[in-house]
Amino acid sequence: MPSLVVNGIKKVLLEVQDYFKLLGQIARGLTGRPIYFRDIVEQFQSRALYAEMMSLAKTANAVTLQINSG
Repeated sequence: MPSLVVNGIKKVLLEVQDYFKLLGQIARGLTGRPIYFRDIVEQFQSRALYAEMMSLAKTANAVTLQINSG
């Protein structure tokens, strides 16, 4: 029986904790900078382009080494 009471109290406290976490996230969202989807896409595209360029440079180096060694 005591475990039922303890589990009930734990459940209530966890619900209260989740509620306050949600309030904190709302406050942070209201006071923080907005996140624009377009900015996220542009950053992803620029990083993807950089990764692609680095991959091409590494491939070119490997091909050059193969040509020069053989």
